[in-house]
Amino acid sequence: MKYVSLSEIASFQQGKQIPVDEQYDRPAEGRGRFVRIVDYTNKNEPPRYINDMGEKYHVSEEDLVMIRYGSQTAGSVVRGIAGIIANNMFQIKVDNNSFDKGFLYYYLSSNDVKKQLMGGQSSSTMPAITFGMLKNVMVPVFDELSQKKISTFLDDISKKITLNDKVNDNLAA
Repeated sequence: MKYVSLSEIASFQQGKQIPVDEQYDRPAEGRGRFVRIVDYTNKNEPPRYINDMGEKYHVSEEDLVMIRYGSQTAGSVVRGIAGIIANNMFQIKVDNNSFDKGFLYYYLSSNDVKKQLMGGQSSSTMPAITFGMLKNVMVPVFDELSQKKISTFLDDISKKITLNDKVNDNLAA
């Protein structure tokens, strides 16, 4: 099987650090949703908004975002929230049209990739992912149709799990 490094097919953009006193609890003209790690880890967290700094830091719901820090979250790939990402996350911009974002999402979310990233840690304190670590991740090359089939299959399973979780929550209530 052929592999390419992630840096051959994608580029990375770190988010922006915004002081708490420049984060707002309401949207307004010229503000955008500020996407933080807690927005992915705690669905009850109210959204924050910041003054828009241009498209450079924007992500869409389909874009791949990797969490940089945290003993439980470093190396996690997330998606699904549009806005301006915080500095403790990277946007992974797929530059090669031969790679499906969904396929890359599931591949980069795999335990093998997370182990590789966590194995490259030089710190014994808070785990942190760097651009250099991401560039070295090797991605298998499949034809576009196979990538799409894989991502569609995994999306279907993910939707079923989400639906089952909702049913279980309703039954528990």
